[in-house]
Amino acid sequence: MRIFALTLSALAAGISTFVLYAPDHVSSATADKALLSALPVVAPADSQGLVVLELFTSEGCSSCPPADRVLSQTVARAAAEGLPVLALAFHVDYWNRLGWRDHFSTAAYSARQRQYAQVLSGRVYTPQLVINGTRELVGSDRTGLDAAIRDAMRRPADAGFEQLTATANGDHQWRVTWDARGDLREAEVHLVLVLREAVTQVLRGENGGRTLSHVQVVHRMTTLPARQQGEAVIEADPSVSPENLQLIALIQDRNTLRVRGGASAGL
Repeated sequence: MRIFALTLSALAAGISTFVLYAPDHVSSATADKALLSALPVVAPADSQGLVVLELFTSEGCSSCPPADRVLSQTVARAAAEGLPVLALAFHVDYWNRLGWRDHFSTAAYSARQRQYAQVLSGRVYTPQLVINGTRELVGSDRTGLDAAIRDAMRRPADAGFEQLTATANGDHQWRVTWDARGDLREAEVHLVLVLREAVTQVLRGENGGRTLSHVQVVHRMTTLPARQQGEAVIEADPSVSPENLQLIALIQDRNTLRVRGGASAGL
């Protein structure tokens, strides 16, 4: 862990343990293959909890690959179990000066992490995992993530989407429409395009010589005032295959940063 000086269906009754990672005897190749399956379209009912995981990571950080694997295994398990888990991997840019430029990174994602630092622990580090905008932990902490997801599943979402669609609007461009419900006061809607999978051969820096696999990598993010009905146009880089993209929409309190609801859809 590196610290920088910057300031789904509900759990069945009776289940007391929720294992979020692949058993040790499952090979990494087998687990990685399972990771690539898409999350189902998720729009939980009012009585269900929603789990939004935001991993702040970097290809230039040697502590990050274990956290990337934990996120991948969590995504795979959520898809298999039909759990309402939405995952986003934000690649920060402050590692870029140390020998390797992470081409998934932007200053905007680092700024989002600093926003969380102001309302959570006050720390900015990688790998950092933020759950529903209300708690944070080290991204490779499987036990802590297990507990955080169980806790989040017990808390009903107080906003969400009745409908979320993305319609092709030209090459690598989509028109997104939504119908939201619930508490939208002082809230924003984030429309996020993520890469379902990505692989990079890192040539320099702390991970030099390694091939890194990622899932749910944030590719584009658009933020709008929350309203009951809305639409926007989002565009992906032409080099990205549409089959590798997923749309995730979040409703987030602009002051507390608590995630009130969310949904996902394919393109």
